[in-house]
Amino acid sequence: AYKKDSYLGGFYTGRDQSEGYNRVAGFDGRWRISGLALAEFHLLGSLTKKPGEGDTQSGHALGVRYLYGSREFITDVGIQDVSRNFQVDTGFLNRQGLTRLGALALLRFYPQSKFFQRIDPFYWSQHILDKESNLFETLNLFTFRVWMPRSSMFRLDMFLGNEVFAGKRFARNGIGFKGQSQLTKHLYLSLYYRRMGGIYYDPGNPFPGRTDLAFVTLEYQPMEKFTTTLDLTYSDFFRKSDSHKEYDYTILRCRTTYQVNKYLFFRGIAEYNFYYKKLFLDALASFTYIPGTVVHVGYGTVLEKNRWDNTLAEYVPTDRFQQIHRAFFFKVL
Repeated sequence: AYKKDSYLGGFYTGRDQSEGYNRVAGFDGRWRISGLALAEFHLLGSLTKKPGEGDTQSGHALGVRYLYGSREFITDVGIQDVSRNFQVDTGFLNRQGLTRLGALALLRFYPQSKFFQRIDPFYWSQHILDKESNLFETLNLFTFRVWMPRSSMFRLDMFLGNEVFAGKRFARNGIGFKGQSQLTKHLYLSLYYRRMGGIYYDPGNPFPGRTDLAFVTLEYQPMEKFTTTLDLTYSDFFRKSDSHKEYDYTILRCRTTYQVNKYLFFRGIAEYNFYYKKLFLDALASFTYIPGTVVHVGYGTVLEKNRWDNTLAEYVPTDRFQQIHRAFFFKVL
């Protein structure tokens, strides 16, 4: 007798190609144990034959998970196993050949204070056996988070762990912080910074280093139907051996949305990639005629400060942006 929010289901999906195929079938389910606890599971199997290969490879992905949540305490524990040959072409699979144990434990304190509304220390971790190298990796996150008025939040993070790549283990220790606040009725600000051990992901010659990651988000909403968001993302990588900077990567992105009414909205996105020195511009109009029927009209373009030189038969730098790609689409769902 299943309680509310409990279910048991199965599915099959497949993708056939010329002289090859990928077929996946499985079951998943959820059991509401009580008002505060539930358990989940999934069991998937795949059969894959790649074009030009005679053998069919079988694989599996299975997992179980337990969640408990109350006003003062939250815990989430799960284990997953993904075989080396498991493949699902119709979905997204980040990594194969591993067994993973994940755990979260979060406490909530409600101090008698008008300024400090809630304090949340928590621990999150994942421990993985990489089946290809037969090495263990672990990542442990210790966080102290404080909630304040105006949806303001500040948190401190400490990372202890390592990662396996190309048969080697690399340290991933580090620190970080995040802050956010609704500064005014119309203005929201979010900041995030993290410094930790990193990996130069070259399969032939990986090496350790240090990486910095930073996000800044500024959202302005002068009226209910109009919102514009400015995002800045920055990352870099320095060699551990001599502190030489291998790269830095910065993206500036502005997204503006205007909801004319419940049927029609317009959206524009401008993004500049400082690493590739490219400007991306996208515009979209979306109209919902009836629930379930949506019409999309969009246009996108990519610009660079390069132009084609017929004499040299190659692109050369220029002071002005030149259009190098463009696309228009019309879609009805």
